[in-house]
Amino acid sequence: MPLVGGNQGYYVAESEGEIAQAIDSLEGRIMNMTERKMALRRAANEVDYVDEDDDYDVL
Repeated sequence: MPLVGGNQGYYVAESEGEIAQAIDSLEGRIMNMTERKMALRRAANEVDYVDEDDDYDVL
């Protein structure tokens, strides 16, 4: 009984299509957040808030 989330909250998925949509949505959100995270790190490096020798895990 897969539980998925959407704009209206959480619900039990009733089909493989609903699960696939939820996965696609999560993957898109992950990519957007990763891009914003990398942009923030670049900006921080420009003003020297972040030590450039740190080893960042960027997915």
